[in-house]
Amino acid sequence: MKDLYFISGLGADERVFANLKPEGFRLHFIRWQKPFKNEGIEAYAARLSAEINTPSPVLVGLSFGGIMAVEIAKIVAVDTVILISSAKTSAEIPWYYKLAGAVRLNRIIPAGWLKRWGIMTEWFFGMEHPEYRAILKKMLQDTDSDFLVWAIDKVINWKNKTTPSGVYHIHGTSDRLLPFAFTRPDASIRGGSHFMILDRAEEITALVQQRLSGC
Repeated sequence: MKDLYFISGLGADERVFANLKPEGFRLHFIRWQKPFKNEGIEAYAARLSAEINTPSPVLVGLSFGGIMAVEIAKIVAVDTVILISSAKTSAEIPWYYKLAGAVRLNRIIPAGWLKRWGIMTEWFFGMEHPEYRAILKKMLQDTDSDFLVWAIDKVINWKNKTTPSGVYHIHGTSDRLLPFAFTRPDASIRGGSHFMILDRAEEITALVQQRLSGC
């Protein structure tokens, strides 16, 4: 039986994968760790990779978790990397995020603002279902502020230009946080938002199951 290691998105945890139900696999959930001061994304990925203790695993990364899965795949010999609402390289990160990183705009925004739920947060994440909106809001509130600041900095300053072999990218056409126009996914979910992992899980499960049918 193959092992699937799930890595959640920024401001989220394993609760976001509750509706994703691939069959025939052992499921593991990698928990975020508190980053060290001035820790780079490569060093952080190496620390997370220590939680993987099976050969040729499958990594399933959501949003920032997908970026981390790409970095881990540079360290660990993996079978497949499945990205959901994420990016394979820095070329798929919108230019305006990179501009914010270049002028260090993210460094002057208080962490409390980043965790505050409001109309803009709902719009970016595309959460219309009240139940899922409540789940996401709770996860965001539970997120460590230092981790949130660190992770945002790593996303907008990501320099990766290499796509590891075995990557399979699923993206929603209505993603507002990482717009579809910037990405080159292998499969798309029409009308899927950035957090389609919750409300379009059945379609995503089918794509994941199809991709892993040979594993």
